[in-house]
Amino acid sequence: MTKNLHQDFEQAIEESNAFYWDGSSIREQLDSAARVHIRTLIIDIEAAPIDELIMGLRSFRRQRPNTRIIVFGFDRQPGDASIGRIFAQGIYDIVVVQREDMTEEELSPIIISAIQEKLQAPVATYADAAKWDVLSEEITSSSAKQKKGSSSVIEKVRETVVIQERLIGTPVIAVIGAHAGAGTTYCSLQMSQAFLQCGSVAYVELTSTRGFTQPETEEPSMVNGIEVWRLPSLNCLPPKYNYIVLNAGYWPNRTDEVKNEIRRASKAFVAVGSSTWRYRDFSEQIDSMMKTREEWHILLQAPSDRQAKEIRKDVSKLEWPLFAIPYQPEPFELSEESANVFEEALHEYMPKKSGKTSFFNRLFARA
Repeated sequence: MTKNLHQDFEQAIEESNAFYWDGSSIREQLDSAARVHIRTLIIDIEAAPIDELIMGLRSFRRQRPNTRIIVFGFDRQPGDASIGRIFAQGIYDIVVVQREDMTEEELSPIIISAIQEKLQAPVATYADAAKWDVLSEEITSSSAKQKKGSSSVIEKVRETVVIQERLIGTPVIAVIGAHAGAGTTYCSLQMSQAFLQCGSVAYVELTSTRGFTQPETEEPSMVNGIEVWRLPSLNCLPPKYNYIVLNAGYWPNRTDEVKNEIRRASKAFVAVGSSTWRYRDFSEQIDSMMKTREEWHILLQAPSDRQAKEIRKDVSKLEWPLFAIPYQPEPFELSEESANVFEEALHEYMPKKSGKTSFFNRLFARA
């Protein structure tokens, strides 16, 4: 999909009329493309403003999760913010051509060759595209400013890089309340219980937020098999966990550190009360939340069927998935109903099912 390079793209895939532009928005274009089976989508990063492109790609991936996406761009360098945002969506097939004052005639065979080479290669992994990771680039730039010859400084920088890589490789689930009393702690602990059936879990509260933990300590406390931490940053967490659940407090009291952790999280949830006035509190926060992160998931606390239906309809325009959290008075006990909800909400991080054994059956077979 491109505005100006369709001839080169068509030659690269050896198929005519594969790419077109009818003047509609990139979101409409990608939604149309999602209606048919496409093995590989090639898209020019300059086809639309980056915010619109990201929203369109997210919508496309929800509808076609198994389609390979290849992103093409000119004159991009590691640290490029737009490529970094696409990389953060888990899209690692990136093709960049440096124009270097070449004419269109000189560029054309280079573009075709680069795309064909990418198509013939296996689907890219994080390691293949790591140079486009903006976070990694920021760490490298920061370390370059340190004075050479100091082993202590070098070791500190090396340790930071390892920690950041661990955060990228380990699912980090951020939960924040739209208002005080939204059930942030409850949902975070329930998610921790769900993950505990699949591996080691760290439940973390930041020192800048309120929670049920004691003041910051060097060692975690163990609660029902979950290691509970209070830390100034996730960077302080030992790199030994399969899952990390961050209780980020509630949105009106957010700090810069909280916003940074939410941006970096694998998935972000907002807990919302189901009453009319609590939902109004949430509605007032939406614009500011989208400035920090465009895609959220809603945890609606113990709604009635009518409340869940009405609120789900109202938020449908946001395309934020909504999960109705059933009433469960004990946060460290995961009921059958709650287990099913969190399995759906966290499905991409749970082990894939085999045969007829469900996550729920594995969970309660221990009882």
